[in-house]
Amino acid sequence: MKQQPGLISTRLHRGIAASTTSVNYAIWESVAAHRNAVNKVGVRSRLSNYPDSTTHRISTFVQEGCSSWDL
Repeated sequence: MKQQPGLISTRLHRGIAASTTSVNYAIWESVAAHRNAVNKVGVRSRLSNYPDSTTHRISTFVQEGCSSWDL
């Protein structure tokens, strides 16, 4: 993915304490760049390599104009 056009950055967040939750998010130049990369690299087909207990969602969000730092 890091070689795909339009990728700006990625972050991985892991749950604390006994949590088994991780959230990986990426910032893209556009929705189209994200969709092209997901389809080109075959992300959905690679998800089958993870254990059956793994839950995954590929979602698209838009950043709002205010961040928590502005409050």
